[in-house]
Amino acid sequence: NAAQSGDEIRVKPGVYDEGGGYYNNWNNRVLIQSKVLKIVSTGGKDVTHIVGGKNIRCVCMANAKGSVVEGFTIRDGEATYSQSGTDTVNGSGAGVLGISASKTYATANGCIVDCVVSNCVAVRGGGMRGLTAVRCWITENDASNSGPAGRKCDFVNCLVTRNYTTQCLYDGCKAVNCTIVDNMRGAQSSSLFNSVMHNNSNGTVDERNLYPGTLLNRCVTRVDGYDAFKDTPQPV
Repeated sequence: NAAQSGDEIRVKPGVYDEGGGYYNNWNNRVLIQSKVLKIVSTGGKDVTHIVGGKNIRCVCMANAKGSVVEGFTIRDGEATYSQSGTDTVNGSGAGVLGISASKTYATANGCIVDCVVSNCVAVRGGGMRGLTAVRCWITENDASNSGPAGRKCDFVNCLVTRNYTTQCLYDGCKAVNCTIVDNMRGAQSSSLFNSVMHNNSNGTVDERNLYPGTLLNRCVTRVDGYDAFKDTPQPV
C-alpha cells in the first residue's frame, strides 16, 4: 500500500503464499489498484512464486493500466464465483486479472513478462483475463466456461500448452509468434499471427480449433494430419 504510482518493486526469491488484498470482495495475493507499478523478481520465475489458494486469485491489476509483473511463477489461483449479469469479476482470471475502473476487460490493462502461469482455475479466463503476456508459459489452467489459458488477452512469444476443458484462447485473444499445442481445445474468436497451433482437439478433429478467427502467416495442424499453410490473411 505504501508504493506510489511509477515505483519499481524488486522481490527476492521465495514462495509468496500469504497475505493479499480484496477487490470486488475477492481476495488476491497481489493487488495493484489505481496505480502503475512494476514488480520484478530478482531471481527469476524458477525461484520466485506467487501462489493463490482457495478463493484467492494470484494477481489482480485493477485500474492499473501500464503495470508490469515480471519474472514470477504464478500458480494455484482460484476465481470460481459464477456471477450473473455483467459482473463476472470474481469468476475471471484466476492467475492474473486486468480490469478497468468500469469493470471491462480491454486487453493490455496490464502486462506480465517472463512468467509461468499454471494450475489456475476460473469460470472465465483460467490463467488470465484482460492483459498482455510476453515470453510466458501458460500451462495446465482450467476454465469451466471459456478460455482456460486466456480470455480477452494478447500473447506475444508465448507457449500455451496443456490447458483444459474449453477453447484455450477465447474472446478476442491475439497470439503473435506463439506456439499453441496439446490443449484440450484450440482458439475461438481469436487471431493468430506467425504462430503454430497443433493437436488441440482432445484426439478428434474439431473445427473450433479454427473457427471463427483470423490467421496470418501461420501453421495450423489438425490432429488427423491435415496441414494448412497460407501466406495471406484468411478469415475462417
